[in-house]
Amino acid sequence: MVILLVLIAVILDFTTGKVSNKLILIGLLLSFVFTVVVNKHSIIYYFLGVFLPIVLLLIIFVIGGIGAGDVKLFAVIGGFIGYQGVFQCIIVSFIFGAIIAIFKLLLERNLIKILRNISLYLFGIFQSKQIQTLEREKSNTIHFTLPILFSVLCYIGGIL
Repeated sequence: MVILLVLIAVILDFTTGKVSNKLILIGLLLSFVFTVVVNKHSIIYYFLGVFLPIVLLLIIFVIGGIGAGDVKLFAVIGGFIGYQGVFQCIIVSFIFGAIIAIFKLLLERNLIKILRNISLYLFGIFQSKQIQTLEREKSNTIHFTLPILFSVLCYIGGIL
């Protein structure tokens, strides 16, 4: 069920650029029923799975490094597989995301420009001693739902 929800999120992300809040609400409801009612886990176990990704990814979201839909999708995943599983998926999805981003930068020959922008961003943080919002160009972003899907497939497949 979690794979189907994430797959729908990938399709929505690639077609509309967003993950629907309706899908997130359906996912949270289904994950609650699946985790608490069917599998008889505690409500605390469920909420740890849902809120851990929100807490972990909040700063990355605030600076513009990840979208709100991605954070909410991780919350749905955490509702299904628990806090330990979603933590593993978060780490693996960032690895997959980095690989995809590097390939994209190499294909589009933007690597030097992006490295320059990152260094300027980090220098700005160092100078001002304040975290700043990343200014992203649409062409330099990836659909992060795809690495999320890859990480969930690895988790469900027993690779993690």
